[in-house]
Amino acid sequence: MNSCALVVSENPSDPQSYQRRLGDGWDVNEICSPKDVIAALSGRRFDLILLDGQSEISSDAGFLDSMKKAAPQAIPVVFETNEAFDYRVRTRIPREGIGECVRCEESFLDQVSRECLVARLYGDECTRRIQPLITRTPTQRGIYHRVVEEVNSPHGSLERVAEFIANDPMLTARVLQMVNSAALGLRRRFVDANEAVIMLGGERIKSMIVFVEVFSICEKFRFIKFSPEKLWRHSLLVGRIAREIMRTRSRAGVDADASFTGGLLHDVGKLLLAINLPDRYREVLEDLEDDPLGDAWASEVKFLQTSHAEVVAMILESWNLPYSIVEAVGYHHSPNRLSKDGFTPLDAVAVANAIVHERQIPSTEEAALVRTPMNRKIWERWGEEQMADWSQDFLDSN
Repeated sequence: MNSCALVVSENPSDPQSYQRRLGDGWDVNEICSPKDVIAALSGRRFDLILLDGQSEISSDAGFLDSMKKAAPQAIPVVFETNEAFDYRVRTRIPREGIGECVRCEESFLDQVSRECLVARLYGDECTRRIQPLITRTPTQRGIYHRVVEEVNSPHGSLERVAEFIANDPMLTARVLQMVNSAALGLRRRFVDANEAVIMLGGERIKSMIVFVEVFSICEKFRFIKFSPEKLWRHSLLVGRIAREIMRTRSRAGVDADASFTGGLLHDVGKLLLAINLPDRYREVLEDLEDDPLGDAWASEVKFLQTSHAEVVAMILESWNLPYSIVEAVGYHHSPNRLSKDGFTPLDAVAVANAIVHERQIPSTEEAALVRTPMNRKIWERWGEEQMADWSQDFLDSN
């Protein structure tokens, strides 16, 4: 069932122009003037309200409050257009770490989806309460931003990126450790960071730097019942398999890169929770101790009322990572909560994570019996035969 959007504008245009930008997952049922919006909201349920930023009502607190009372479930998003009729979101949802506007090159659909995701994250009281407690995180300054600027620059070069990395011996060592890891499955060993950067490309190097920076903060801590090394290997393996699966489903390199990054970062929320909430997260780990194949996501919800997926999605969104990556990380345990057409990076990460976890089950015959409810839904969505093929092609063959 599609989600429903209401467009509010003093200068309504063709509804199909909004429908084309939002895609088949949304139904743009109505476009109305501000004076008619309350009546429209009382007539049916809407999930999204798109407010034309050129209208004074988009910043009228009293109007917005009345609209919220009439449709508390609807997410308000303000948009603007330029002379080229290019739609851009002007965010109304507060969050830490970015300015007033969403400043990334994303489609209008991804911009709107980002706002809906943020609204759900900030609307969840438990996630919102825990997020400020996650104070030990990478700053996302320095080398990462220098690399992002270089990769995104029309005059940027991978050689320059390699120079940035080479100037940081610790980062160089970590990047080489990653590219030479068996989990990443590369066919040659690298001793020179410059060669590794050229071979991997800018997008994968960007995600690796985020990954390295997250793990760098754990070096000062002593963990009980938690293995950062195990998480490191698992994340590399899921990232590699997610990318390989996506390459069989999409010719767009950006989808493969997003799948790799999503797989790489999908579980780093566990590390951040273990570092920032050691006593509370120990309860989660003790709950899993008697069942090594247990569902960490379910245990986190049981003891924290939120999970590593939601917490790290909120953090990655505040760093302004692309929406497709934030979505893949935030929903990798529950992709069925989103109705999306085609095969997305979220699907690639969810599938890769599920088949890697399946490998931990000693007996193939009992695998279906001991799957977590979340993994079972992923198997049901794509079918036993397809999941087995993916496992054989991308896990068993390496």
